[in-house]
Amino acid sequence: MDTQTHDDIEYDIGWRYSETPKVVGAELRNSRRWIGDEPTGDELNGVCAFDAREHAEQYAGEWSHGYILKVGGALVGYDADIEHGVIIADAIALGCEPWKL
Repeated sequence: MDTQTHDDIEYDIGWRYSETPKVVGAELRNSRRWIGDEPTGDELNGVCAFDAREHAEQYAGEWSHGYILKVGGALVGYDADIEHGVIIADAIALGCEPWKL
């Protein structure tokens, strides 16, 4: 997993697909636990992301249109349900690029 310094703070880096754009520096809300295709009321201790941009792009797929976010924060775990999935606490958007728009 990569790291990056932003505003003199070192962040662990993850990548995430989003249907809506985010402003660089914006705080990201923690992800929810899902069971199948349904979200539960359980909040995770961070944002779900992928360990590399290419994995976020694969997740977004051929038919999705939105944004690939570069997420910075503290790596606090791995997603047992998604290959290459990570959980980033205290996440902020470090980048936002259009994906197939």
